[in-house]
Amino acid sequence: MLIYLGGYHNTIRRDFLKFLYQKYPDKKYLHFGDIDAGGFYILEHLKNKTGIPFEPYMMDKNVLKQHHEQTIPLQGNDRKRLNDLLNQRKYIDTITYMLENDIKLEQEQLSFEE
Repeated sequence: MLIYLGGYHNTIRRDFLKFLYQKYPDKKYLHFGDIDAGGFYILEHLKNKTGIPFEPYMMDKNVLKQHHEQTIPLQGNDRKRLNDLLNQRKYIDTITYMLENDIKLEQEQLSFEE
């Protein structure tokens, strides 16, 4: 099942996700978002507010490497927010790679024709 949240979830979506998790606690719950600070913050918010152990989907260093041509440079507050996540020991490999290479990737840049 695929549910489009469109960024940060609202109360209705959160309650629906919690309902699904109560019914199907043994299923795997994945989050597909931008590989940038915002995408990881949305993932953390989703996990914290629902209590569901969401895992990142296609939000890792390998995806960044495979789609390097589509990456864009970090901007503005990106470095600070990514370093904050690193200090929390979150997504270490991916974020370290992003900071070392000054890149991020929006999910719209990914192709599913492969």
